[in-house]
Amino acid sequence: MAESLMTHMVAYYPDRERSIEVARAFVDGGASYLEIQFPFSDPSVDGPVIQSACTRALDAGFRVDGGFELVREISRFAGRPIFVMSYASLVFARGIERFIQDVRQAGASGVIIPDLPVG
Repeated sequence: MAESLMTHMVAYYPDRERSIEVARAFVDGGASYLEIQFPFSDPSVDGPVIQSACTRALDAGFRVDGGFELVREISRFAGRPIFVMSYASLVFARGIERFIQDVRQAGASGVIIPDLPVG
């Protein structure tokens, strides 16, 4: 049975250029999947470490359009599935169809939205 490793990073943490370096390190280290979190000002389902990373990423200039450009750049060298992790508020604010279209155009394979209610 083959083992898989899914990595997690916050886009623009600690800044845009170093987040690209982190993605390259994950790929070079053998990650099977990359999860790229779009930071949010109130990451309600994350603990204090991720909340701090989100705050720093937002301070570093993260915006949703820039997040999709970052994913696009990473997808060019990654050679493995990328999943965009975002909060429902960002998805709804952009519009569900547009957000999903942007995910596809950026080269990601799917989305993870942890704060959607089940049902």
